[in-house]
Amino acid sequence: MTETESDLPSLVSADTTCITCGYNLRGLASDGRCPECGSGVAQSLRGDLLKFADPGWLARLRFGVSLKLWNIGLGIIAGIAAGVLVMIVGVPRAVITLAGIAGGVLGLWAAIAITTQEPRISLQEDPVTLRKIIRACAALAFLGSLLQNVGQITSISSLVSFVGTVIALCGYVAMFGELVYLRRLAQRIPDLPLALSTKRLMWLVGVGALIGIPTTIWFAVAMMPAVSAAAAAPAGPAGGPPLPPAPPGAVMVVGMGVFGVAVLVAFLWYIRLLIKYKNAFQHAAMEARAATVTT
Repeated sequence: MTETESDLPSLVSADTTCITCGYNLRGLASDGRCPECGSGVAQSLRGDLLKFADPGWLARLRFGVSLKLWNIGLGIIAGIAAGVLVMIVGVPRAVITLAGIAGGVLGLWAAIAITTQEPRISLQEDPVTLRKIIRACAALAFLGSLLQNVGQITSISSLVSFVGTVIALCGYVAMFGELVYLRRLAQRIPDLPLALSTKRLMWLVGVGALIGIPTTIWFAVAMMPAVSAAAAAPAGPAGGPPLPPAPPGAVMVVGMGVFGVAVLVAFLWYIRLLIKYKNAFQHAAMEARAATVTT
């Protein structure tokens, strides 16, 4: 028995949930095992650090972060390939749009994996929690993106594309919430520099949302007449309606340029953080498995 375990009370006197299945361990011996799943009771009494969490849950977190990194990498490659295929080869835009939809599915899957419910709170989670809000916003953002893509390949009403654009803005909320969620996990590693870096990016995303959401809505409203006219025009050589010109204005150009630079900085920062979280979750899972074996 380790020194930490020797300091534990002989019996669990307060409501304590098993970190693996969420079973209430009250009244059990600290050196015993959960009657529901067989996990050591001492393992659930050690604290809230990730190295004492359920290894399977930690592996799920790492899988979700890995999915996000793969989605970003494949998205960059697909974006470059799309430009080449549409502009040079003449592949119908619908093919590229379908590839974008597939990428959206992968991103939604990643968000769901990262916000997997921790087993130890499975029996006491509130009806509305941060992880549920993140999932709902990620699903809405995917739905909005889907409406936008469908509008591009079917030339349906510009109102549908506008609605899709507005709904897709939930992606800002999903990303902000995801950073809040990851920051809480960083505090449980504990890795304070990682938590601080995540907090800074979190507020950068928040400021970007305050600028980007109204700008996107204004742009979508301004473009609706042009989109409707383009949808009614004959299909272009790329297999879809020609893209309408952007509204003129020097202020608009400068504003979008500054916003674009901020997005690029946040994007690279986000990738760096994801790599750190992936490694941190992997290390915590290894420690949790070792603790499970010795318990």
